[in-house]
Amino acid sequence: MQSIEPLKSTDGLGEGKGGIWKKWPWKDLDHYELMSDLILKANYSIQDFNAAIKDGFSPNIKDTVFLVALATWIKDAYWQINYACLKEVIRTKFEFSRQNELTEARNYLDAVRSIVIAHPLNSTRHEEYGFGPEGRICIDMRRKSLLNSYPGRVIYRITPKGFEETDSVEDNEIALMT
Repeated sequence: MQSIEPLKSTDGLGEGKGGIWKKWPWKDLDHYELMSDLILKANYSIQDFNAAIKDGFSPNIKDTVFLVALATWIKDAYWQINYACLKEVIRTKFEFSRQNELTEARNYLDAVRSIVIAHPLNSTRHEEYGFGPEGRICIDMRRKSLLNSYPGRVIYRITPKGFEETDSVEDNEIALMT
């Protein structure tokens, strides 16, 4: 059983000062409405994510795919708010205080999503993780028991910094066959 921190909901977003709910930062009324819908979509995905991990998370392929899909929907909703809804002058002048960390996390999630959900189709575009035209592709995701049937195998763990070779996989971990 692994512990994953619950995600913060969008409830109360902009309360008090009105921030996000003011209309002037948005391209027009349609984009204001789209922003509202995207926040609602993100919040429903956050609720589903938190419900899935409520009693702890015991990794299995189905739930891992579900959590990766939810995380991707949340990321995509916020990306659309930033790039599709905000006025250009506001978007280009805004800077996240930890932009490098955010970019690294976004790239990691994109790679994990490609590897876990779309393998092997889109995993070849993540060369920074060792995937690419001449690199590896993800054949499948399997539990430890299947790995044991491949003598001489090399096992890797994917991290935000790329792949790290490891000596073993725990019983409750999911491994990528590359």
